[in-house]
Amino acid sequence: MNHAARNARAVVAAIGAAIGALGAAGCSDDPVYINPENPVLEVNAGDMGAGEAMSVVLLPIVPETMDDGDERQRVADDLGVPLDSIPYVKLEDMAVSIEWTVRNLEDQEGIARVDMTGANEWFRYVPELFDLDVEDEEVQPPPPLVDGPPLIIPPNGTISGVIREDQIVEGAVDLELMGRAAYDPIVALLDVHEDTTEFLDMTSGVMIPRHLFAGFVELEMRFSATRHMVLEFSVRVRDHRGLLHDELGVGAQPGDLAEFAPVDLAPPAPDPPPA
Repeated sequence: MNHAARNARAVVAAIGAAIGALGAAGCSDDPVYINPENPVLEVNAGDMGAGEAMSVVLLPIVPETMDDGDERQRVADDLGVPLDSIPYVKLEDMAVSIEWTVRNLEDQEGIARVDMTGANEWFRYVPELFDLDVEDEEVQPPPPLVDGPPLIIPPNGTISGVIREDQIVEGAVDLELMGRAAYDPIVALLDVHEDTTEFLDMTSGVMIPRHLFAGFVELEMRFSATRHMVLEFSVRVRDHRGLLHDELGVGAQPGDLAEFAPVDLAPPAPDPPPA
């Protein structure tokens, strides 16, 4: 499926409910809302205002228990891979979506984009790192993991929408393919992988089944617009496995939350010049 088709799948879904916390997290399909530290992004504010803004959301995940570690070790032994080849936070553990609202603060029509990238416990995807020809303005970096369509915002208008659960699942699979499977980002992002059941882990040489794909631990919202606009958003999670902190990270003490150290994915080193 081509890039245009991926955008077509990202048709904005209207939402009408106000965003707020819905109580404590737990092992349930009941959704909870994570309020980011920076839930409002503003662009083109004044003559010096930037046209793009970003906000990183760390999912408030509790540390791994001894039982969880033992289970990961059992799975690793069965596959014949090191323990660190089995993710603590897996793709199917949580269903995540992001609800957002864009407000145009000018009396002229403008265009906005709401995109998302992120990180699993091993790798973070930063599209700009793959912009290998920064001097050529016609060469653009690959798209983000969730590449939202252009939104036409009427003068002083408001549009609300959602980055759906299936879009975020697709982004997480794409990140696994870029990371452990060593796909080129363009190749990984070109197709939809809802039917991908496994991939070859290039670090271990073992096929990794879908139920052991890594899920997101970090989300990065990206907002850009041609006018003075504001994006407000909140992260909605259905926590199937009970991984979220009881108070969603509020008042968490040292040791209450899992710590991850994903590294930025980087393009392969260029071939050396011929001798």
